[in-house]
Amino acid sequence: MNGPSIFKYENKYISDGYDFVIGVDEAGRGPLAGPVVACAAALRKSQFQNLNIQTNPNDQNPNFKKQLYLIKDSKKLSEKQREGLYDFICENFYVGVGICDHKTIDRMNILEATYLAMKGAVSQLKSKIKSQNAKLQIKNQNFLILVDGNKII
Repeated sequence: MNGPSIFKYENKYISDGYDFVIGVDEAGRGPLAGPVVACAAALRKSQFQNLNIQTNPNDQNPNFKKQLYLIKDSKKLSEKQREGLYDFICENFYVGVGICDHKTIDRMNILEATYLAMKGAVSQLKSKIKSQNAKLQIKNQNFLILVDGNKII
């Protein structure tokens, strides 16, 4: 786990002035039936100081960094590992989920339903950020959204 930060894009965009870098991905495009689900996630502001991660065994919070590395690709994790990261994600990230059911997929097609689910996930996440930060008197947040894939939502 030595080497450059897996959060190089987040580090760059946060230093460029963005308040939140939101990552978006989908699941469910491969199966023949069922919904398409998208998730949007952004590291909470309280964790920004941990973003510049150059993994080093002598780091102050190695467990935090280890868990960040584990959530990079859920497909490489066991079910037990994924379940073990649930609380960590809830504590350290804002999360939004968007779902399009099979009827919506049939009506619009899987690609458009995927984009709709992604938009729903981002909308839910931004509402959570704005709701929490309203309590903190933070008015205007500057968001950047990184989508897995080559399309703009």
